[in-house]
Amino acid sequence: MSFEEAVFEADASFLAVQFYGRVNSIGDNTTFDEATFHGDVTFEYATFEYTSFEDVLFHGAAVFEKATVNGAFLLTDCTFSGVADFDEVTFHDDTSFRNAQFDAHATFRGVEFHGGAAVLADDVTFEDATFAGEVTFYQGTFHYSNFSNTAFQDDVNFERTQFDDDAVFDGATFDSVADFDEVLFNGDASFKGTTFKQKAIFRGGEFLGGTNYLHDDAIFTEAIFLDDADFHDGVFTSANFMDAKFEGSVDFINAEFNDSIKLRASSFGQNTYFNFTDAEVDDGEIIQPESGWIRFDFTKATLGTVTLRAENPDDERELLDYFRICDTTFEGFDFAAHTGYLDRNDWNLHTFDAGNHDYEFAADLTPEMTEKTYLKAKNSASTESNIKAAGEFRVKRQQFARKKFIDIATDASEGVKTRFKNFLRGVENWFLGVSCGYGLRLYRITTVFILFPLIAGFVFAFGGDPFATSGDQLSSIGALATSDGLHTLMINIYFSYITFLTIGYGGIGPTGIGARFTAAGLVYLNVILAGLFLYALIKRSEI
Repeated sequence: MSFEEAVFEADASFLAVQFYGRVNSIGDNTTFDEATFHGDVTFEYATFEYTSFEDVLFHGAAVFEKATVNGAFLLTDCTFSGVADFDEVTFHDDTSFRNAQFDAHATFRGVEFHGGAAVLADDVTFEDATFAGEVTFYQGTFHYSNFSNTAFQDDVNFERTQFDDDAVFDGATFDSVADFDEVLFNGDASFKGTTFKQKAIFRGGEFLGGTNYLHDDAIFTEAIFLDDADFHDGVFTSANFMDAKFEGSVDFINAEFNDSIKLRASSFGQNTYFNFTDAEVDDGEIIQPESGWIRFDFTKATLGTVTLRAENPDDERELLDYFRICDTTFEGFDFAAHTGYLDRNDWNLHTFDAGNHDYEFAADLTPEMTEKTYLKAKNSASTESNIKAAGEFRVKRQQFARKKFIDIATDASEGVKTRFKNFLRGVENWFLGVSCGYGLRLYRITTVFILFPLIAGFVFAFGGDPFATSGDQLSSIGALATSDGLHTLMINIYFSYITFLTIGYGGIGPTGIGARFTAAGLVYLNVILAGLFLYALIKRSEI
């Protein structure tokens, strides 16, 4: 059946018509090539086999709603000046809208593109097509689809659409909002070089990938986002954002990267911010580019074997200051790769350079939350046998635990018993920190062992009658210039050390009341410090 170059001056109706013709190569098909429809035309409920609408002009509404297409369907170079309605059309073979022009609203709600047996061809292609008005593919079903270089000049809606094979949007342009909310990509999804001029929405999208394990499942390389990008609750097998550019914020809240992420993005705006709150990133690498560094929020996120690095290894900026670590879980994270930076920065993980922006974070870095963060980091480093990192994080954790205790102790809204108990905890924490670095500073407790009796010896020598011993005292520092004065000082130091070490030969003893209490305190302190020394040995072995 041929309507080639036919002109329909008024409305045309092909309601429920059945077109047969299965093989285009021998002319057994239906063709409307180069036809012109000046009025509205409807093909509702029509059935098509192999059909060609190439270079057709639709000046009015073109309605194909609920049609069934069992053969290849070609609408290449068509122009739709009015509404184009393909709602709930089922395409069982290859379909082409290549270079089609949609000047008004286009709707493909519930459409199904299953494609044919030609495995090398696209099952459906909109390559180089232009949508000047709004277009919706709501709850559509696609097999292998090609939207390369497609221009979407108004809002586009792919919400809850399912792509059962590869989906290619390379070089496409979205001038208005691009809504891919809850889209399921069962094949590879490629947005290489795609430009999103307004907000890009991929909330709840699933990028599960195809069988080609050599490629990334979600590809956004060299994509440009001129507004915010929303991947909230997204699920990725592997994602590639290498050399993508962003001007707004990027929402990866509660997203999952079950295989890997490759991200080397740059910012050409002032508000670029990647929010990975509650996200799970199992593997991959996040690279800060040569310029246009971006800030990342990993509050309550889970980081696996992820590499964080700068493209330029000589960059003087502190890398981890651009990553907010708060209540973050580490599972195999390589702290050893950041030892140099952490050493320079006193092993601080909680420092975040927010720039001039007032971000809203899911959790504040209170002493309690920071303590929890360092506990998670310590446990992870210990699991990975990184003794150095585990020890340093344990010290940081205890320091913030002390701040937590003091905050509670000084909180007037708390009960007296609670405040007093936390005050004692704070004092205990302070003493452990000063004396032995929470069990991790053997040199510190050794220094205390050596210096404390020495200090007590000077107190005995210069403290006056209350601290007098039977070894005599000195009246001034100047007396040390004489041999007798030096001898008196050494006798008192000797008394301090043998008392501290609980030897007590009995050749010298305290006479003043202060000296008696100091001597008792030395013995008591020796017991405590000896216990702390063993505690330090045990704690170091536990890391």
